[in-house]
Amino acid sequence: MRLLFVTSGLTRGGAEGFLARLAPRLASRGHVCAVASLGSGGPFAPVIADSGVAVTELGRGVASLPRLALLARSFRPDVVQGWMYRGNLAARVAARACRTRPVLVWSVRQGLLDLEASPAGTRWVVERNARGSVLPAAIVYNAHDAARQHEAAGFLAARTRVIPNGIDVAAFAAGEGTRARVRAELGMASDALVVALLARWHPVKNHRGFAQAAEIFARLRPEARFLLAGAGIGPDNATLTAWLEEAGIRDRCLVLGERADVADLLAASDVATLASHAEAFPNALLEAMAAGVPCVAPALGDIPELLGDTGVLVPAGDPEALAGGWERLAAMSGAERRSLGARARARVVERYGIDRAAEAYEALYAELRAP
Repeated sequence: MRLLFVTSGLTRGGAEGFLARLAPRLASRGHVCAVASLGSGGPFAPVIADSGVAVTELGRGVASLPRLALLARSFRPDVVQGWMYRGNLAARVAARACRTRPVLVWSVRQGLLDLEASPAGTRWVVERNARGSVLPAAIVYNAHDAARQHEAAGFLAARTRVIPNGIDVAAFAAGEGTRARVRAELGMASDALVVALLARWHPVKNHRGFAQAAEIFARLRPEARFLLAGAGIGPDNATLTAWLEEAGIRDRCLVLGERADVADLLAASDVATLASHAEAFPNALLEAMAAGVPCVAPALGDIPELLGDTGVLVPAGDPEALAGGWERLAAMSGAERRSLGARARARVVERYGIDRAAEAYEALYAELRAP
């Protein structure tokens, strides 16, 4: 099949990262894939291009739409797959421009619990998606809980399909000596108990709640250190720095900014965590599990199904409970944590590998194209 993905952008995020895995994997299975991005300078653009999948960055604004229409008409897709809200709306333009009458599919990569706190532009584009949800042949969600939330917001339930994210598990297999090397490079003691929060700067990720939990945990565990990384998570983030100082843990924290070596950072960690107010199917946990790191996370979205019995679930918005979850893992021996992490990795291999996700998308496209 000829598959055209129309994405809101290719910045470093979970939705974009999954597309950067999915399109090349579908191409490796014999499909002809192309990606059109409503942005420019996205760090995942060269990653996708290097895999052999054509990438066109169209830029923002209405001027991108005529260029998208020309691209779609030239590519002649069998399927136009929207990716995220703005990408979904633009995918309709691409599909209508084609003489080949491609199947239109949308993709939603998040939940809606934080919608009221989102910018007005985000609320507007979600509403436009809801109104137009009769147009695609299917709307693919990455989590059952996210699908329910969107259906309650007016998205047509008859179009719902759920395909969980997939990951290249092999990319998160740490080589021998990686943990010691990365800790030495970061200046972390070999016996430190490292809790990692790999999440972009956004209110829904609740970095303040993380800092409050870290303050509690640091009193229990003097050996605790905290590793923070993600877009907007740098030493120049004055608000984050103030929260860490207020919690009295600034000197225990490594604040690393946006990083491409996530697998290495996870290899150096003992516990991976989220403190979010809302989540659907977070790639950060999927990656940590693939790296064999046990996780503590709020019981939001499809996180309970993702973790199963390989991690610790806590109530959302409760710093004491979050710190208590870390303590449950800290109280284990290193061998016990490694065993739990191995079970987490095995769960990802069994359920959430990238080939499993690619097969599900293939099956969906074939079904929708059937006469």
